[in-house]
Amino acid sequence: MWWFLNISIFYLLGFLLLGTTLPSQAMTHHHNFVVADTPYTRLCRNKSILTVNGQFPGPIIHVTEGDTIVIDQIRYPWSDGPEYITQCPIQPGSMFNQRIVLSDEIGTLWWHAHSDWSRATVHGALIVYPRKKNDYPFPIPHAEIPIILDTFRLTVEFGKRYLIRMVNAVMNNIMFFRIANHNITVVGSDGAYTKQLHSDYITISPGQTIDFLLVANQPPSRYYMAAHVYASAGNFDNTTTTAILQYTGNYTLPSSPMLPTLPDFNDTLASTNFTGRLRSLANKKHPIDVPLNVSTKFFFTLSINLQPCVNSNCSGPFGDRFLASVNNISFTQPRIAILQAYYDRISGVYGDDFPRRPPFRFNYTADIIPRTLWRAGNGTEVRVLRYNSTVEIVFQGTNTVAGIDHPMHLHGQSFYVVGWGFGNFDKDRDPLSYNLVDPPYQNTIAVPRNGSLVDALPFRASHKLGNGDGFLLLGTTLPSQAMTHHHNFVVADTPYSRHGVKQPRYPWSDGPEYITQCPIQPGSMFNQRIVLSDEVGTLWWHAHSDWSRATVHGALIVYPRKKNDYPFPIPHAEIPIILGDPNNSDAFLINGQPGDLYPCSRQDTFKLSVDYDKRYLIRMVNAVMNNNMFFKIANHNITVVGSDGAYTKQFNSDHITISPGQTIDFLLVANQPPSHYYMASHVYASAGIFDNTTTTAILKYTGNYTPPSSPMLPTLPDFNDTIASTNFTRKLRSLANKKHPINVPLNTSTKFFFTLSVNLQPCVNSNCSGPFGDRFLASVNNISFTQPRIAILQAYYDRISGVYGDDFPRRPPFRFNYTADKIPKTLWRAGNGTEVRVLRYNSTVEIVFQGTNTVAGIDHPMHLHGQRVWLMHCHLDRHLSWGMYMVFITRNGRTADAKMMPPPRDFPRC
Repeated sequence: MWWFLNISIFYLLGFLLLGTTLPSQAMTHHHNFVVADTPYTRLCRNKSILTVNGQFPGPIIHVTEGDTIVIDQIRYPWSDGPEYITQCPIQPGSMFNQRIVLSDEIGTLWWHAHSDWSRATVHGALIVYPRKKNDYPFPIPHAEIPIILDTFRLTVEFGKRYLIRMVNAVMNNIMFFRIANHNITVVGSDGAYTKQLHSDYITISPGQTIDFLLVANQPPSRYYMAAHVYASAGNFDNTTTTAILQYTGNYTLPSSPMLPTLPDFNDTLASTNFTGRLRSLANKKHPIDVPLNVSTKFFFTLSINLQPCVNSNCSGPFGDRFLASVNNISFTQPRIAILQAYYDRISGVYGDDFPRRPPFRFNYTADIIPRTLWRAGNGTEVRVLRYNSTVEIVFQGTNTVAGIDHPMHLHGQSFYVVGWGFGNFDKDRDPLSYNLVDPPYQNTIAVPRNGSLVDALPFRASHKLGNGDGFLLLGTTLPSQAMTHHHNFVVADTPYSRHGVKQPRYPWSDGPEYITQCPIQPGSMFNQRIVLSDEVGTLWWHAHSDWSRATVHGALIVYPRKKNDYPFPIPHAEIPIILGDPNNSDAFLINGQPGDLYPCSRQDTFKLSVDYDKRYLIRMVNAVMNNNMFFKIANHNITVVGSDGAYTKQFNSDHITISPGQTIDFLLVANQPPSHYYMASHVYASAGIFDNTTTTAILKYTGNYTPPSSPMLPTLPDFNDTIASTNFTRKLRSLANKKHPINVPLNTSTKFFFTLSVNLQPCVNSNCSGPFGDRFLASVNNISFTQPRIAILQAYYDRISGVYGDDFPRRPPFRFNYTADKIPKTLWRAGNGTEVRVLRYNSTVEIVFQGTNTVAGIDHPMHLHGQRVWLMHCHLDRHLSWGMYMVFITRNGRTADAKMMPPPRDFPRC
């Protein structure tokens, strides 16, 4: 088969928004983040602070469970993303496609910057809502109100209930918080529900989140909400920050709001009493899974240490430099990201022998510890874990140099806090008191001064990279990690992270500086794609370089798949609060589920509820890696109205054929007898071995009727039904009316004839997976594209020679019967090369795609990227990896608006 297309080459402006009106289906959110210095007045002083979008705190991100976040750069080819086409492989901290999958998080999380001290002003809340609206495990609040303790007034109505979402974005302090004359009920922490805990104050660690209910049940008046430091030792900021809780109605305002009595700054009992009462909800709807058989145990000491300083003029005792360590190792940041070094097998970046226990045993919590134990070594050591191993970590605080609380945070994973206590951990006695019934599920926990935390963090090491490996970063939240969720993100001097997001199989977006990425250099821009899964509630994002999260962070609020699908009584409102100071596949899926033809997945099958005689707009995306798909709904016809971000003439069909990477919008009218009907999908495969499984979801009518024992299953076209496939595709037509005109170039200035082939290449020892032990290749015009080591866009813009050739052929080197059943083996070979084709600005191009039967004849869904440096490739990922792609470069036009925009000053260079 062949296809041709016409292209008018000019500088486009455009974007594609993928979304849905279905209450249970994932949505796509877009955000513009610009990081810049902004003049602000605080505490009667004018200063310039680093902000996102000029806001302090930063934007609140509201998302729904399962949502997808796409970050695009419009009219900006530097951010397009094809590896070695518009940019080098996505280096940590530069341009990248980011994928975030939420799982069981719910409640309040937050995002913040993570370079130097910038998170002080660059931060915000990330609120994850439950699947069902207002399905809370506590009485329904009346409203949710973002609260930043700065100059803030919260207005409430007497008798109403409010859900407050609190984030501690303070850089270096555990905080007490209290509302005068009011009690609160804690219902969640760190993106997980908790058993209800009644208290008149809160203790919250840096990086931690607490969700609580407030009932406005006091005499109408004005009441202070206040917060100050909990400091177990050392110098601290003894100031108090306040906000005002003000009742509505007619009453005489007091001359000053009532001030609450906060616990004393050093009230360790108040701090630990609050933290020690946190418990997981641990019910049928929100079960927990504490690993009872632990395969790997660690004992980690947390210490402040000293290091000799040149001329003895540093700020520590004896003129030494302060260090901090885990098991006496103070981590040294490498200059190549550890994830990059691990994935690319670059030696010499890190060691893999981080100790299971400290090098010396001593009385860790003694008041006086010999100075010989105050020193610590430096190193870049990691610990490698087996996949799916279960891990227990005991954190032991020490009093070397200075005993202090350590709020510990684990990136990419939450954990169960099964125990804690004061003094030295006793491995024989203390495990007998572990809470294995309802331990809180957290990602940040404070190890108390003079204490240990068993917080023996049992967790399962189940994060995978594309090659089956994964990364977890464990560190103190002074500073910590972040959550990003944004569109057109312009990042200055910092990488970004998502705080509390698991991100299975995609750690490239995690963000810790020189761990999963290098710092994003000032002015660099990137295309970032974030896909949320089962997280729900409040999360957050922040920069992740040095201390920049002080001001570079904000909220990411994840809403449930179904509006208001909450696991507790309906709240009237939700309120984000941020406390801050300035510094591999075995099934196809529908909406993430294989369907109930797989018994183990029956309860998780995606169900779409519809009302009789209502019309629904369905937005479908084929994200399958290597297959065209048929889709059909039992007993229902559909009306196609759009494809690939453009309207189409309406046409009716009983099935859909959709290629990888394609989108189809269609209308569904719920006009059949109320019942349950399967929505089903399987492969269309014109040749070769294919996956013959069927994925299903359920179309479920509302109302009173007796549901069938099993939904009605549609009859899909046969796997190899080429007529069904092409008949559908041929009916697609542009709307082409006055309001939505088209502009087909009638005079073509440049014509190409491109053959698309699967080929072979000799393999050393003839032990590769292709016929005759050869290696599979794929080609366009018999050239299998070879990736350069410098981005083509960079090489073109900077006029770097030797990176690519500019003579990609207009036609194949040989003419033959391309679709013959048997093609001579002499035509099975292809050459390698890095060749592009340069086009004149505003030229019109016609491309004929000709499929061939060399080695294996198969469908090729072709996709064209833009702008200026155009990557054209097969959207079967297998063929892309084999080399079926090429590149167009468009020269600049004569006018300013026809010229390529320059790169950011620190565009990631290779």
